[in-house]
Amino acid sequence: MQRMKTGVVLLLAMLGTLAVGNGARARDMGPGTVVGRVSDRSSKVKGRRLQVRAGDKKWTLHLAGTTVVYHNRRKVSIHKVDLGMWVKASGTRIGRLRLDVDRLDIAGDRAAYLKSDAYQRRQPEGYFVPRRFDR
Repeated sequence: MQRMKTGVVLLLAMLGTLAVGNGARARDMGPGTVVGRVSDRSSKVKGRRLQVRAGDKKWTLHLAGTTVVYHNRRKVSIHKVDLGMWVKASGTRIGRLRLDVDRLDIAGDRAAYLKSDAYQRRQPEGYFVPRRFDR
């Protein structure tokens, strides 16, 4: 059993892992920004996570206690995020469709999203960019 634990620790060290908000460990795949519509919210069982539909993909956003949430350029509580709202999340990609979020901007409903700086005419149903996209 001890050998197995040592092997797992070595493997994680070789992959260049980082700790995410809920205590899990995941590989750092670089910065990124996801823009999409909230399709599922966190709960006591799931932890501080949001499921976001960006285009045809469903992303999981991991929100640590240090994640800053903004709405109309004002800091707000994560509890202001409701199903169906459009958000822009910037942070570190920790999996194929997972993002450890540093900053979450709430655009609001679809009409507000269409007027926001996060909206892109070429990708109206949301998107991912492999870099930070803070404005």
